[in-house]
Amino acid sequence: MASGRDKKQDRGSVGLRAADFLIRTADSFLDLCIISFFLGLFVFATYTIWDNQQIYGNADATVYESYKPEAEADDSPTFAELQEINPDVLGWMTIYGTGIDYPLVQGRTNDDYINTTVDKKFALSGSIFLESQNARDFSDFNTIIYGHHMEQSEMFGDLDKFRDQAFFDTHKYGNLYYGGKNRGLLIFCVMDADAYDSTLYNYSLSTPEDEAAYLNYISGISSYIRNADGVSGASNVSESGVNPGDHILMLSTCATDATNGRYVVFAKVMEETYANPFPKEEKPVVKRLVQGINLPFMDTLPSWWLYGVFLFVALVLFLLIYGIIRTVQARRAGKREKSDLPEDGDSR
Repeated sequence: MASGRDKKQDRGSVGLRAADFLIRTADSFLDLCIISFFLGLFVFATYTIWDNQQIYGNADATVYESYKPEAEADDSPTFAELQEINPDVLGWMTIYGTGIDYPLVQGRTNDDYINTTVDKKFALSGSIFLESQNARDFSDFNTIIYGHHMEQSEMFGDLDKFRDQAFFDTHKYGNLYYGGKNRGLLIFCVMDADAYDSTLYNYSLSTPEDEAAYLNYISGISSYIRNADGVSGASNVSESGVNPGDHILMLSTCATDATNGRYVVFAKVMEETYANPFPKEEKPVVKRLVQGINLPFMDTLPSWWLYGVFLFVALVLFLLIYGIIRTVQARRAGKREKSDLPEDGDSR
């Protein structure tokens, strides 16, 4: 028959085992939470990188490069085929020395192509599109063209570069294709503007007097105006050879330093065309993921290489954290086992 002391020891042993079970369960649950957190973080980071690549991939000018009129070859799609895919396509605009080299579209409203690509797919990058109220054949005095301001020179991401005087002075020309013909573009002024400036965002100028007043207005708010020598320094756009009766383009994109701010660049449509003075360079795709790192070898690497390295490093960190957790668990278990061993002379 068990003595009272033995019964107390049994009850104490049961209590210790129950406490140990609760501690082990709580410990395992905590480890599971930590592992789940880092695994979720890893999955979220992977998705974010993939999503970022998709956004910039949709915005890349090379996506539609094969449709560019002057680049058409016997075995490549034609600009006419792009128009068959989307009848809203009406032309192509290139600004030399920038990443602006895109087909132009025009929707029934200005919302149609904010988040829709030229081939009518959803994408946050949207398209480069004309003001819906402008004439499709660029016959208006002022045709407004919109595009998102994006990093890596995508869409209208390079418009803000014209705010730098040296860049403005050296980047003068572009090309506009519509109606089966190329026209030259002469960039003549740049400014910071407000999205709610109704005088600036006016596409319905119909008289020479209205057009002259408009030119005087943009002259007064321009940061730089090109003079007769082709560099900044003029006080009125007339010194750039822009006059009532001409056809001008107003390129507009969101500013990064003001809620309602806009970067605006104006160009005159010319009958003569201009050669591209800038050699074509391949865009460094790797830098999309790692901003600010400018190692010489990165420009030669495909984008998948850096994404693979990132995922590998993330996986190694995850395994390292998991290993640390398991090591801590093992040490805790070892300490508990030692505490359960009977001491010398213990008749337990």
